Amino acid sequence: MATHMPESANAASGEAAAERLLEGADPATLGADLLEAIEALWRKRSTSAADALARINAPKDAAKAARRALFKLQSAGIRPALPEEAPTDAEAAPAPAKARLLQADISSYDPRGTRAIMVLLEKPFAGLLSLFVIASDTEGLMDADLGPTTKKAYAARIRNFAGQYETIRFTSAPPEYAVHLIHKMAALNDQHEHHHPLPQDYSMLKTVAPDIPEWEGPPPIYSELDAEQVRGRVDLMATGELAESEFAGWRFDEEQLKEWLVRLQTARGGPLVVSAEAQKERERTILDEATDALFTAADRTRAKERLEETAYFLLHDGQQEAADRCLRAALNVEESAAHDSPFLRQLVASSVQQVTNGEVGGEEASAESGPPRTESGIILPA
Repeated sequence: MATHMPESANAASGEAAAERLLEGADPATLGADLLEAIEALWRKRSTSAADALARINAPKDAAKAARRALFKLQSAGIRPALPEEAPTDAEAAPAPAKARLLQADISSYDPRGTRAIMVLLEKPFAGLLSLFVIASDTEGLMDADLGPTTKKAYAARIRNFAGQYETIRFTSAPPEYAVHLIHKMAALNDQHEHHHPLPQDYSMLKTVAPDIPEWEGPPPIYSELDAEQVRGRVDLMATGELAESEFAGWRFDEEQLKEWLVRLQTARGGPLVVSAEAQKERERTILDEATDALFTAADRTRAKERLEETAYFLLHDGQQEAADRCLRAALNVEESAAHDSPFLRQLVASSVQQVTNGEVGGEEASAESGPPRTESGIILPA
């Protein structure tokens, strides 16, 4: 009679393999037990486990699983230990002490693409420092505050800021990624038409902590959700719903829509009598052209980034289904023409509906059907 190995045996072999990794064993020697070892290391939630995961770079499936486990540990504040650097010359001066990133927290977006980012770091001989910034993905860094803090004061500042707004919340993020976002937003300051000067405290960060490591790889959502699995389980058309829920505050104003509103009005009031279906097709064509014009390549890249960041926020807020929809939309927005993205097209359709309070091309329901804000905490009052 056939027998089956109990799950406890797999767990035991994984624990044993994990212990071998913790003792310094080469991951290549573990063979089929490597994936079980990765799961066991993640459960240990220790710096030594993070060190062991960081050493796994082959085979491909194990390396990917190790990166995911390591990202989860980093999101929980557990990071690999900094490697010790041996001096190359016995008489060389000691290297300056490096700043150490401890924690980062990122808020949800407001409808204009603005959010708060907080980073907690430790500088030898200076103690704990916090960097608090208000960052816009269209205008750059709006404000920055760098100064000494304590862990208690850092947590209190997050609570106090979130308490000022009914719908804003924070989620933890890998600190290197948060700093990467801050640098990325800072690069926009010179590009914005109003040329916002960089906040002085942001410039001070480069003096206080010039050795912060760069973020490598894709946004952290891809370490927690498998893109191909999301493609398989989420209907692309369902992503249009995001324009009426998580992104209900993202609307184009009347001035931005002016050309397309005139064309729609002309199409509806022209002397040529056409069938109802032909009329709807006219309006759909105008809406497609408006979507392509309003979402340039740069705008679509920004939309993708907002979707990826929102997917991460929602996943950490326990909203798996909404996170899946956001990531599915992100995977689609740059694949073809803008009007082929149900999400982008619905953003434009809903904007037109809001201005005209009417129906566009037989499309989705009137503006009243969309909530002014959602329970997810993504939308702030306009």
